[in-house]
Amino acid sequence: MYIETARPAARPAPPDPRRELPGPAPPPIYPAPPPAYPAPPPAYPAPPPAYPSPPPAYPSPPPQYPRDEAAPPVPTHPRETPVPSPRFHPRPPPDEVAAQHRDRMIHLIALNTPYDGNMRGMRGADLQCYREARMAGFTTTFRAMLSNNVQDMLRIVHAADWDTPVVNIRGEHLFASWRAVLNDGQRSTRPLYSFDRRDVMNDDHWPNKRIWHGSKSGGIRAGDYCDGWRSNYAALSAMAGDLRIPGGLISQAQPVSCDQKLIVLCVENMSKYHGDRILKKKRMDAAMACSAAAEFIAYTPQRIVMFIQIFFCICSIIFNLLFIYYCRKDLFFHKNCRVLIWALIATNIVHSAIVGAIQGMQLVQMFTVTDPCDMLMSAVLCYSLRLPTLVCFGSHLTIHLSVVAERAIALRYLSSYESSSSTLGFVLAVFSITSSFALTIYGTKNYNFTGRMFYCTAATKSTLLDISATSYFVVAVEAIIILLFGCVYHLSLKKSVVYDLRSKYQAKENLTVVRLLMPMLLFHFLIFFCFVLSYATSYSIRRLFPSDSAFRAYLAAIYIVPIYTACSPLLMGWILRRHRLSRTQALIRISSKTECVNDIYFSNYAWNIK
Repeated sequence: MYIETARPAARPAPPDPRRELPGPAPPPIYPAPPPAYPAPPPAYPAPPPAYPSPPPAYPSPPPQYPRDEAAPPVPTHPRETPVPSPRFHPRPPPDEVAAQHRDRMIHLIALNTPYDGNMRGMRGADLQCYREARMAGFTTTFRAMLSNNVQDMLRIVHAADWDTPVVNIRGEHLFASWRAVLNDGQRSTRPLYSFDRRDVMNDDHWPNKRIWHGSKSGGIRAGDYCDGWRSNYAALSAMAGDLRIPGGLISQAQPVSCDQKLIVLCVENMSKYHGDRILKKKRMDAAMACSAAAEFIAYTPQRIVMFIQIFFCICSIIFNLLFIYYCRKDLFFHKNCRVLIWALIATNIVHSAIVGAIQGMQLVQMFTVTDPCDMLMSAVLCYSLRLPTLVCFGSHLTIHLSVVAERAIALRYLSSYESSSSTLGFVLAVFSITSSFALTIYGTKNYNFTGRMFYCTAATKSTLLDISATSYFVVAVEAIIILLFGCVYHLSLKKSVVYDLRSKYQAKENLTVVRLLMPMLLFHFLIFFCFVLSYATSYSIRRLFPSDSAFRAYLAAIYIVPIYTACSPLLMGWILRRHRLSRTQALIRISSKTECVNDIYFSNYAWNIK
């Protein structure tokens, strides 16, 4: 920076050199004395450079903008030391906090007209609150602040907003929270407005300053609410609170006849703050689900596993239908036992048909959809499809238990069970399906019905623990059933040595049924034990899989229930075929010519023949 200084008005004349006097002579210069102790020579003199440094290949170019020597020097400033960011950010000022949470409030507003007890039910009152809120410019949902025979006033507001402040239509504070409204909290002196912005306390349009609510302390239904808010008869009554009382809006309420017209209040069921948060979370979840669906579609092992499951489901349907066609005449057991065996075959067919349809539908979508988001399925639809398969899954266990119970009853009444009807079989079949349904409901009680999924399965993060516990229970009960079958077989073997022909026949039938179903039970126990063991160890080895798609394909691959439903009719048909051959051989042996007719009797019903 150039600063111009003030110049004198007239420049002085130079001095005359003739008048200058000589100055003083300079001091004499003495030479330095020699050193008293000269320095010794270096012990290791530096060698000459073997490789002198070459000249620079690219000499530095001259400066593009040469420095002006006449310009004053540029002042230099010391470099500032970087300061680390604070670990704990300071709290924003109150105005900023209010701006961030200006939507974290629920509005309490009155309808524009007083109403008697006939509001066309709870739906009519809610509809009127919705209409007037929309006309007033609100985008959130308003509901009538009423209790009825199916709803408590407490549940009108979402649980996330129970501690949210309650304000009027102008945003002025009324109550500290929704809990304060229900528990007689102190109401502020701010006015309570209607949707058309009239003060209900001072406006003559509402001569009666009481409000309908039909509740008692805590927002619980009181029992009197004008026949569900559908009647304005004077003989009926409902609970109403007085706005002129500073506190006690709920606890000091009095029954009022239904023909009087009182104030009806509407309240937001969720604040805009929490509503926006929930919508934002849903949008983020949908975006993540679409990206996961794209990875799911492109994963080839998943397609292979789904194709294999479809193949076994088709085989299961075919094999079970063939069993019905060829082996229906070989089931010579009692009618109750036959009902249970046909129920077991029916569960195999239903399970295979539904699982095959689900996998086939999703496999077709994987090859045809262009947008991965089109793969997303509603959780409610997926649950409705998977629920019958889970019921069939548990019915194998409960039907086996019913067969044990039926055989135990037959063993108890050996002499008269053969002439009994098939009522017991149908009762046990209904019990099997019902108990399996209850077991399924318990295993999926934490199922999330609000989301969307691209792969329909009942084993989600929210239900995994309950389904695992249910699977362990199935394996444990199946082991107990095997022991019970062994006990029935042992007792039938002991009671088959009797003199009564009917009792002996029933005991032998018990032995035949146990011999037929025991391999089925062992096979069922083996398959389900492997299935449960695979699921139990899957989440401990999850880190071994490179991606979520690989882990999902593994979970689909270890679902080996279609293999069981396909192989079980083959195993049962093979056992029936062997038993039919043995009966044929016995019939040939009996019908063969003997020397003595009595040998036929003693060879079949002798006391020492088992």
